[in-house]
Amino acid sequence: RFKCDWSSDVCSSDLHAAAPEADDFRAHPPAAGQVKPVSGPPVQEFRLDNGLRVALVERRTLPTLQLELVWPGGAQHDPGGQEGRAGVCTALLGEGTAQLDKVAYEEALADIAANLQTWATVDQRGASLAVLTKHAERGLDLLADTVLRPGLRQADFDRLVAQRKAALQAMRANPSALAGRLQRSVAYGPAH
Repeated sequence: RFKCDWSSDVCSSDLHAAAPEADDFRAHPPAAGQVKPVSGPPVQEFRLDNGLRVALVERRTLPTLQLELVWPGGAQHDPGGQEGRAGVCTALLGEGTAQLDKVAYEEALADIAANLQTWATVDQRGASLAVLTKHAERGLDLLADTVLRPGLRQADFDRLVAQRKAALQAMRANPSALAGRLQRSVAYGPAH
């Protein structure tokens, strides 16, 4: 039961006044349950003629194709004084192709309801594609152009750098963002 004395702003509950034996369950952890087998879909691994290693997981319950192209690289390779270069350069891949500027590129993706993202982490870079299987061929063509024939336009680069600088300025007012940004250097030393 819950009681409040509104004249003195004091509220109390008898939930915490349970009998002492109610806390006995905390004295000993529960016994472990039965181990249940966990299995994911099978992974088929193979190499393409060009040497690209492929890990294929097929789930045919939805008519979608999702793939991730990953290659070595990332922030650990940024030269001193150029921190963030891997992230900006990889983001620039997703700003259009040699044939399609940013607007035409985004329209081409929207026409087939595809989601194509480029990204960089500490030790790798990548591009991800999600598209309906009926548009897989066009989606794969756009992915190939994104990675092999990117637009790399100066105006897009300048905009990305300005956005990143603005985000860094905004981060100064966000303690959680600052902690996340400093986490590696605190855990692994100032070189990280």
